[in-house]
Amino acid sequence: MPSDVNLDIYRYLNHAHLIQTNPHPAASSVYMQVNSSSMDLNLVQFLSVHGSRSASLCGLMNLQSGFNNLLAFHYAIDLINNNSDPDVSGFKFGGLSIDVCQSEARAATFAFSYTSGTGICGYAGFTDLVGPLTAVAYLTDGSAVSARLATVVPDSTVVSPDATAISLSSRAFYPRFLRVVPPDSVQIDALLDVASSYNWSVVSLIHDTTPFGLAGKAAFEAAIARRNGSQSVCMKYIGAGAAGSAISLAEAKAALQSASRMAYVNALIAYLPEQDLRTLLTALGLQGRFVLLGLDSWADKMSVVQGLESAALGAVTLRQTYFTVPDLDRWVAEIGLAPARRKGIPVDWLEEFWQHTLKCRLTGSSVIQTQYATVCDPSGSLPAGALTQNGGTYSTILSAFIAAKGVADFQRAECGTTATDVCLYRMPAATRLATIYRYISNAQWRVLQGRLGNDSLLFRFTTDGYGDRGYDVLNFVRSGSGYVYNKIGYWRNRYVPQAGQSLATYGPDGSQLAATPSSACPTGVDCGCPGDSGDPLALLPKPDVWDRARTPWGAVLLALTTLGALVTLVAIGFLAYAFPRKVQGTAGTNYLGFACLVGILLIFAINIAFIAHATPVVCTIRRFGLSLVYCIVYASLLVRSVVNWTIYRAAGSPGEGPSFTGLSHPVSLLGLSICICLVSAMLGTEWLILQRPDSVELVAYEGVAWSRCSPSSFYDEGLALSCLYPAGLLVAAVVYSLLSWDADLTDSRQVALGLLFCAGAQLCWGCVSTLTGYKWRDPAIFVANLVAAGAVLLCLYVRKVVQVCRVSREKSSSAEDQNIASGGYPTKSISMDDIKITS
Repeated sequence: MPSDVNLDIYRYLNHAHLIQTNPHPAASSVYMQVNSSSMDLNLVQFLSVHGSRSASLCGLMNLQSGFNNLLAFHYAIDLINNNSDPDVSGFKFGGLSIDVCQSEARAATFAFSYTSGTGICGYAGFTDLVGPLTAVAYLTDGSAVSARLATVVPDSTVVSPDATAISLSSRAFYPRFLRVVPPDSVQIDALLDVASSYNWSVVSLIHDTTPFGLAGKAAFEAAIARRNGSQSVCMKYIGAGAAGSAISLAEAKAALQSASRMAYVNALIAYLPEQDLRTLLTALGLQGRFVLLGLDSWADKMSVVQGLESAALGAVTLRQTYFTVPDLDRWVAEIGLAPARRKGIPVDWLEEFWQHTLKCRLTGSSVIQTQYATVCDPSGSLPAGALTQNGGTYSTILSAFIAAKGVADFQRAECGTTATDVCLYRMPAATRLATIYRYISNAQWRVLQGRLGNDSLLFRFTTDGYGDRGYDVLNFVRSGSGYVYNKIGYWRNRYVPQAGQSLATYGPDGSQLAATPSSACPTGVDCGCPGDSGDPLALLPKPDVWDRARTPWGAVLLALTTLGALVTLVAIGFLAYAFPRKVQGTAGTNYLGFACLVGILLIFAINIAFIAHATPVVCTIRRFGLSLVYCIVYASLLVRSVVNWTIYRAAGSPGEGPSFTGLSHPVSLLGLSICICLVSAMLGTEWLILQRPDSVELVAYEGVAWSRCSPSSFYDEGLALSCLYPAGLLVAAVVYSLLSWDADLTDSRQVALGLLFCAGAQLCWGCVSTLTGYKWRDPAIFVANLVAAGAVLLCLYVRKVVQVCRVSREKSSSAEDQNIASGGYPTKSISMDDIKITS
């Protein structure tokens, strides 16, 4: 027989384990081992003593789960080796605990290197550790790590104290995986039974679209189908991220908003991982709208509700049934910093746990916790309750003992007087592993009967490989000035309310309600689930059409475009009043000037369509109107620039100036401008016919369902292409204006300057609206319209109004007034209106 386990053997290694209070890497252990000879029986535990700081570095110590479960594991090995239970005796176990720091990759790497006989990759050689062939079973921490390890050692027995993922129930992928807790699919039945007991026949389910959430959704659908219509569940999605990604507050609010559409549904199941529950509670705000039902990932954890108690009030949660083990507290109290009292715990792990538990710092420690001011007494002891017993510690003890019970059953059935380890290792490897699994999976054990008495649970695995332990049903309530989880019932295959306890629910003001809210379909109401299209996008919040107009920047832009429109109207009115008489027998561009002003006014007006979110009407206005209003301005200025260029060419001719035929009449020039604009109207109409704007597309963007004109993938590019025709008019107008730049008789310089601003603005919005994020695209067009319309208005017509006012004050002659009307300077003797028409 092997010698007794030496509990004083441990090894710690240098490892880049970062402590948050110390930015430098500290010496940290990777494993804890209670060693045995090479021909012994061993349990190997993969757990997260520390959290994860990055893909390769460990973070802070997991006090409530990781280190507590480590102590529970080695406490169980101590009991087994001391023959404390007559049903589990006659052999001794060695124990190896490996810290995987909540990293699946780290767990897989360490498991592969250990089982291949090379030790722990980069940290311990193969001679430092118990041999992998001596491993009776592997204990794993969490669903993700369990899944990884079960694929690395598919022929070995893997027992998890806390893995609940539904996918692990697959015998095809995980043939020798066992767990001492029920899977999430059993929790689903428990939650529906609890809901049924309160006559909640219709409930909403909030889940994410990770594999965890989708598996839960499928399990809920199957559970509802088994109930033959007595209950129904409305599925509400949150997010569409990859596994492990946290939901956003906007996504949580969207799901709650969708669930709130059904006023008759007040029960809400939160099928979310622990890290997302606080986001959901934050989105919920004050309680009163829903009664939340939570999984055992919530259970009785105060960390989930801390600071959010008002949102969680009245919640109903499940907690795996467990009992505290008084003897475990006694065992922990024996631990001390002196070498003889460490129980094999690595020095740095124990010192870190010691400092966090006693809220003091150990001078000279490699993991000194500088956030604590008090200095620890190294000769002291841990206080009572230093280890927080919970479902995790109970499940860890249970996992170790059920593995031992399987080995004990094997010993009695097949070994006779032969030592257990010798009996096992005489078998071929494949037979040995299969035999171990068969005996452990069929083991039945009264849990610590000598220590728990009447609280002892008769445990066995079901045919599906999980422990049918049941759940305590808890209710989060106010108690005095604080909050507690109150046990209101128990579930094991059916829900049994606890005598003398009732469900407490609360209103928005925090007061307890006299009656439990109903959650059932009213008579005569179609209780379909709105928005349940299977598309997570359907449940994202949809902005109101005028949401952007209510923002500060939207209000500023609207104020500017309104100011521009008012100035344009004033200019139109003033210039119409300043030139009330009909010009007889002259050629001029007065009508073109008013047409251009109308175009400027329409540019300011069409900005309303770019501050509003997309609707069929808004999309029609954008696609048909944007190029048309630009054409009105550019066509007017192009004709005007051509006339100015003609005047410039004729300026050096003798006599009164150039002679024009009938096309030089203002009405003719206006008609030519209108014909140019009709081309743009025809192009816009054809676009509307080919791509009807009778629908909009929703695109997920920054947590909302952003409405986009269809087709979303090419809308912005199409809008830019629709303005190529007015862009051609712009280029031609700029060319003619520049050709007559030196003409003092015309306003070519002002036209060219205004058009150059327009060209720059149009180029900028074309780039921004096709290359940047959605939220910048419409505002870019809005600002470009302001710049373009404002530039032409200021360079031409505000200047003209100022000139008229100045001339009026100087009481200029009628000839000078006509000169100004044509766009020239009042001091010049030749103007557009001075050119005579010859018939």
